[in-house]
Amino acid sequence: MRAYTAKEITDGIRFAWAYHRKLRAYLGTPHGGAFGRAGPQPNDPNFVHYVLAAKLAEKLGVPEAEYIEAHFWAEHQWHARHAQPWFLHQDTGWSAAQRIEAWRRAKAGGETGVVLAPGRKVRASKAERRGSQDLYLAQLCARWEVPPQDILRALGGPDAGVFDPAWLREQAIWQALDAVGYFAEHPGPDIDYLTRRRDEARARRRDTAP
Repeated sequence: MRAYTAKEITDGIRFAWAYHRKLRAYLGTPHGGAFGRAGPQPNDPNFVHYVLAAKLAEKLGVPEAEYIEAHFWAEHQWHARHAQPWFLHQDTGWSAAQRIEAWRRAKAGGETGVVLAPGRKVRASKAERRGSQDLYLAQLCARWEVPPQDILRALGGPDAGVFDPAWLREQAIWQALDAVGYFAEHPGPDIDYLTRRRDEARARRRDTAP
C-alpha cells in the first residue's frame, strides 16, 4: 500500500466522501453505499486519486464542493457521464483548472452549475454518449480548424483525458494509430502538434486565396 501522511489520509477521506455524495445524487441512488462500514480507506485503489484531487483543489484555492461540482458538470456536459476518480486531478489536457473556469463561466452566464435537476435519475444511453463525443469532436475540429484525424492524434492518448475511452476504441482513425503504437509514445495531449497543424492549414488557405 502506498504510504500517506496523516494530512493526506484526512484530506483524502474527506474528499472521497464528498465525491461519493455527489455521485449518489448524480446517479439517483441516495441509499447506495460506496464504502464498507469503515468508510474510505487508504488501501482502496482509488484513494490516491482522492488525495491528489484534494491537493490540487487546495493548490487552486477552490472549495472541495465547488471543485467536485465543476468536474461533474464538465464530464456531463462533454462526455454524458459522471466524473471518474482518475480524472479528478488532471493537470494536463483539459485540466482541473480549466474545468473549474468553464463551470464558473457557465454559472456567470445564467446556468445553475448543478449537473442534474434534484431527484432526476439519468444514465446516458450508449447512443447518447456516442452523440456527445461526436459533437465534441466536431467542436474541437472547428475550434482548431483541423480535420478529425489531427484531433484524435493529438488528444486521443490515454493520459489526455479528453474523450471517452470506449468511444475512442470505436473510431477507425484512433484504431489505426493505436495499432502502430502511436499512443504508447504519445499518451498525453499534444497541443504543439495541433497548433502547428492549425497554422499550416491557415497558411495554405492564405496561399490559395484569390
